[in-house]
Parts: sequence; C-alpha cells; structure tokens
Amino acid sequence: MVLNKRERTIAIVVGVCLALLGLYYFIVDPYLSYRDDLSSQETKALAQKAQMSRTLTQAKGSETQWKDLLATTLKSNANDAQFQVEEVVIQLAQACNVQISTFRPEPGVGDDKAALQPITFRFTGTGNFRAVSHLMLALEEPKFPVKVTNVNLTAQKPGVDNLQVQLALATVSYNKAAEVKPRTAVLRPAAQ
Repeated sequence: MVLNKRERTIAIVVGVCLALLGLYYFIVDPYLSYRDDLSSQETKALAQKAQMSRTLTQAKGSETQWKDLLATTLKSNANDAQFQVEEVVIQLAQACNVQISTFRPEPGVGDDKAALQPITFRFTGTGNFRAVSHLMLALEEPKFPVKVTNVNLTAQKPGVDNLQVQLALATVSYNKAAEVKPRTAVLRPAAQ
C-alpha cells in the first residue's frame, strides 16, 4: 500500500497526536495527579503538625495549672475540701445577703480508689432577686474548685421579691494514694 504525500502527512499528524495523547494519558496525567496528592498530603501533614504543636503547648500549660491547683486550692483531704467549700459558701451567702436555711454535705458515693473524690452539698437559702443573683454569680466564678450542679428557685409569696434558692454544689478532693503512675514499656529482644 502506497500513500501519497497528503495521506502520509495526515498519518504522521494522527500518529503524533496519538503519541501525545498516550504520553499525556500514561505519563503526564498520572504525574500531575501524584503531585496534587503529595500537595494535599503535605497540607494535611502541616495542619496535623500545627494541631499537635498546639496540643503540646496546651498540655504544658495545663500541667502548670494542675500543679498550681494542687499546690493552692485542691485539697488532698476530703474533710479539708468540705471545710473549704462550707467556709467560702457561707461567706459568699453572708456577703450577698442571702439567709442560709440549710447547708449540709451529702453522703459520699465516690470510688475510694479514684484520684479525684467527689463531694456534694445541698444549700437552701432565702433572699431577694438581687442577692440570689449575686450569690449565683459569685459561685460561678470561684477561686476554688466548686460547681453548681442543680438550681431550684421558688417564690416565697407570689408578687413579693423574696426567693428561696436550693442549690446542689459539688467539689473534689485529690486522693494522692490513687494517683495513676505512668506505665513504661519494657522492650525485650525478639525470640529467634
């Protein structure tokens, strides 16, 4: 089969186009996809590295805060923690003009082997709206570990600014004996 000049030119152009298409399909396109994948993996790795760096920074700050908390406000004895909460709550109630009806600790149901021992209290008092709101605000921003777990407000008489507030409070004491010791891995040579 003999091709004339025009057919030969068309055959060469088609052959070159098919070669370029094959080159693009089998070499250039996979290379560009691989490069895009590497770029996205690099972006993810950098984001993950930044997140890990932030986590390590937060961990160092948290460790410092934990040591400060242990040294200053977190009591290692449950009786000391209970006394601390009672003393501070009574002082806050008096400062906010809330008359205390009852304030008693609840029986403990915590695990003696846990590092943080929960201690709960029931508080009942009366006062006007302003006094009760100041007490609630003071309890939300304490300088010691206490949490208001339940609030119940009732009016003494309808239409009179005299409220009865019932609070459930919780705090913790730190049990040093139950502190978790970090485990270390022991590397042994593999049996052959």
